[in-house]
Amino acid sequence: MIVWSSSIVDFAEYIRHTADTDTYIRFELDQIALAAGGTTIVQIVEGATDFVNFPAGLVFVNDTSNTNMTQGITINQGANDDEILALQSSDVDHTLVGVCETDTYGLFQKSEADAGGVRIRGLKDANAAVAGASILLQGYLGVNADTDKTTAARAVVETYAAQISGGALANIVADGNVFGVRCRRGGANVTVAFVDEDGDFYYDGALNNYDEFDDALVIEDLRRGLTGAWNDTIGHNQKQLEALGVIAVGDDGSAMVSNKRLTALLMGAIGQLYQRVNELEARI
Repeated sequence: MIVWSSSIVDFAEYIRHTADTDTYIRFELDQIALAAGGTTIVQIVEGATDFVNFPAGLVFVNDTSNTNMTQGITINQGANDDEILALQSSDVDHTLVGVCETDTYGLFQKSEADAGGVRIRGLKDANAAVAGASILLQGYLGVNADTDKTTAARAVVETYAAQISGGALANIVADGNVFGVRCRRGGANVTVAFVDEDGDFYYDGALNNYDEFDDALVIEDLRRGLTGAWNDTIGHNQKQLEALGVIAVGDDGSAMVSNKRLTALLMGAIGQLYQRVNELEARI
């Protein structure tokens, strides 16, 4: 049985359980609170800043406990495989209706329906002033960054990978891929780069062919240019090297080097030198 009561002390109205007067719903000016055993569980406040307060610091959606959480939010979506959390804004309209609602700019869901994993998606619409950063991961460190270059060194932003075996973390299998970059290309999802457990870096190996150039000379000009001596290049200035795709020059004049095309030049230079050596040896 429940009863209605009033309190002159705190100017509140109550709906109480007759068998436990410490379990009640309390109505105050601009506020509603739910209490059990004398402890406020939920507090809803209306005012200059509206808020819902959970004093115990635990919120469960479709669940009742989480032994690994002291304070936080646990969401259990059961056997459902769609979004478990969606972030939306009326400013956003990306039109990608096949993925999510068009005002969703961020979402979380399982990466594989029956196995788990997490997929994080960020979406920007055609009003983007910056051509990038649909997902922006930022790290801020209050001390000087680690400068060691060892297997124990740390970084301001890190990724970590491990396998699971017998309910415990296990080593990545030999040559296992620990980090990859994929993109949409040619109408298909393809992998363009990998880092494996040995620290080896692999990328899509289709190389440009610079056989019509003196590759060693191109590399020498690149070396001079990157040390600030563009005026001292022998056969290729900055614009020519950019046209070859070896560098990309920014508005401030700084140059970014294409590792893939630099590798092609280095391989080409070695190949050309090998051919010349063979020709010289044949003449002797």
